[in-house]
Amino acid sequence: HTHSNIFPYQCTKCGMKFKHSTSMKRHEIIHTGEFPHECNLCGKGFKLKDALRSHLRSHSEERHYKCQHCGAAFKSSGSRSTHMKSVHTTERLYSCSDCTATFKTVGSVRIHWRLKHSNERPYQCSICTKAYKLKYELTRHQKSHEPLNDGENI
Repeated sequence: HTHSNIFPYQCTKCGMKFKHSTSMKRHEIIHTGEFPHECNLCGKGFKLKDALRSHLRSHSEERHYKCQHCGAAFKSSGSRSTHMKSVHTTERLYSCSDCTATFKTVGSVRIHWRLKHSNERPYQCSICTKAYKLKYELTRHQKSHEPLNDGENI
């Protein structure tokens, strides 16, 4: 039942579907623009407490989570799990609720859904009003606001 394609809960803002109401409620905060959980080391804000907890590991060099297949080491069990699914398995247990596409990880399904089935653009530039579907697109865009050596923007 864990891998069933039944998603009875749907976000009213973007239409994303969820198996559990708690997952949907956790997701809905992405639409508020709030970042209530702040890292005390770098000041970065997070919408979810779990995201902050995970982020805190990025400040450490410790890698306690080792891959049993290749020995690669990771800062979190989630990173190791994603590695195991994407590198060491061919199973595609996760499927899109709107088409026939299948994926190795639930994260891949979410990215696919946002790119192919949604107009959601959760990554918004704080300098101008442009918004993007993927975080790396925003990061690339933000560089256009950085001054060149002569002090002018690109």
